[in-house]
Amino acid sequence: MSDFDGNVNCDTHGNSNATFICQHLASGEGLGFNLGYDPDNPDELCPDAWCNKCEEVLDTEGEWNDKSEAFADIKVMCEHCYEEIRDKNWIQDDNVYHNLVTESFAFIEPRHKVFLEKYNVGAHSHDFDHRFSSALIT
Repeated sequence: MSDFDGNVNCDTHGNSNATFICQHLASGEGLGFNLGYDPDNPDELCPDAWCNKCEEVLDTEGEWNDKSEAFADIKVMCEHCYEEIRDKNWIQDDNVYHNLVTESFAFIEPRHKVFLEKYNVGAHSHDFDHRFSSALIT
């Protein structure tokens, strides 16, 4: 969806990075906030976004095509408007969030233990002087 990689001059926020959202999110509230993922840019701060109704059309069509794109009628927004729109439309699923946190800890804890053992973290005495932001490791 987002081949454009430029800036936009927003009436409210001035010159800013451009983002892309469906027409419904622009004026909606509580519509859901689905995100696109670009493997070439996995750390993108404001990925393309669309509402739950657009997600239903996308699921039915199986891909972005003329019908799903016409329904979404993608709009360009500045990154600051994007953040405000995301906040108004995000629907928090506490069960999904809880599962994400639980699975993340299950993934990280054994690796953290290996790291601590491999590098003998905690095996050395240390004295940190906060006044000078320095440490003496012995």
